[in-house]
Amino acid sequence: MSLFSSPLSRGVRSSLLAAVLALAAPLASFAQTPPPAAPKRELTEKVHQAAQVLQKLIDEQKWDELIAQTTTILATVEPASFDTAYLSQLKVQGLLGKADYKGAIAPLETALSLSERYNFFGDKDLELIWLLSQLYGQIASAAEPNSAVQRENYAKAYTTLRRWLDRTPKPNPDAQYFAASILYNQALYDNKVDKAILQQAQVEAEKGLRMSIKPKEQFYALLMAISQQLGDFPKTAEYLELLVKEYPKNKSYWQNLLNAYLVQDTKGYVSAINTLERAQKLGLLNEKRDNFTLVGLHLNAQEYAIAADLFEAGLRNGTLESEQKNWELLATCYQQTRKDAKAIATLKEAIKLFPKAATLDLQVGNLYYMGDKYEDALVYMKSAVTKGLDKPQQLQALSYIAYLGLELKKLDDAKWAADKAIELDPNSKGAKDLQAAVNTAIEERNAQLKATTVTR
Repeated sequence: MSLFSSPLSRGVRSSLLAAVLALAAPLASFAQTPPPAAPKRELTEKVHQAAQVLQKLIDEQKWDELIAQTTTILATVEPASFDTAYLSQLKVQGLLGKADYKGAIAPLETALSLSERYNFFGDKDLELIWLLSQLYGQIASAAEPNSAVQRENYAKAYTTLRRWLDRTPKPNPDAQYFAASILYNQALYDNKVDKAILQQAQVEAEKGLRMSIKPKEQFYALLMAISQQLGDFPKTAEYLELLVKEYPKNKSYWQNLLNAYLVQDTKGYVSAINTLERAQKLGLLNEKRDNFTLVGLHLNAQEYAIAADLFEAGLRNGTLESEQKNWELLATCYQQTRKDAKAIATLKEAIKLFPKAATLDLQVGNLYYMGDKYEDALVYMKSAVTKGLDKPQQLQALSYIAYLGLELKKLDDAKWAADKAIELDPNSKGAKDLQAAVNTAIEERNAQLKATTVTR
């Protein structure tokens, strides 16, 4: 993500125009003495006469005419002269007025270079350096992501801004934020993360943070993003806790805070639950997926009773999706709290909602089997097989049916299941052994019946 604002706002552009315009005013004497060979710091007669016309164009905001006339005059004056520096910064003003930021760079570089070489504008050079860094940053942010143009201009923006920071007597938080944001964007290039540059950005941002008693929101947001990219999620969470405290209605901050705790796995479960609950009290993060996340966190924390209550309420009031997996999870919660009867009732309710889902019948059958309720288990196992299961589950269910048929002396059910298992997997030793056991039981039954008939 780009942290450089784009495009320049009207207010920022106006202040930049004012700064450039101030340089066009009559120049007072400077404390520094220019080198002996330096051009004079005064306009030639020709440019002096044109200045009044140019000023009028500025007042009337006739930017096209201003650009055209300054370009024409520039072609007639000495390149290394005060005329060139003066006209170049006027041309910059016209180009900024048209929001031609790229076009404004070359004449601004010319004006600044001449001024720094010959001390034309004195301390006003700082304003030009600041403006130039802003323009480089603007071009970079508007360039194609991960392009050479973007990378080059971010580098120029930071180098230029560094000059300003090193020379200015009054550093300020905005400049520090600008420096940190440029470095942040430089660090994220071509889907790679340069941690060394990110750490440099962190230093610049923290320096700006300390410049204000009450730092701006953007500093915490930037430091949060930097920590996130560095993989320092506890630090990310710290900054986000400050942000949600100051801006409790900002949903994205709550979501990012939740994510910062979620990626910490078991260490972050309690904090993640707490974050979701705090956000939901404010009416945020209360969509169905958020509600499911909350239940899932309680499940992962093995708080099955709480998870069951949340599932039960959510499935009935519509704040959770009424999906088969959710009903199964609710049943699992009841199993974990040793409430098998409620687990069975939950699965039976799910069967009504999803009548073709054979796995639900299989789960009910398993629960009845584990509770030694073999008659009921047999009913649901047969139902599951009839509805159709995948091969491993089908074999499992058929094995149960065969066993239950033997146990309950329902040998017809047992034979049907054993024969079905052989059809499904002719090479299965388990199925063959089961079939043999069933056949033996049937032979014994038939022999007993025959003996009883003869006796009579």
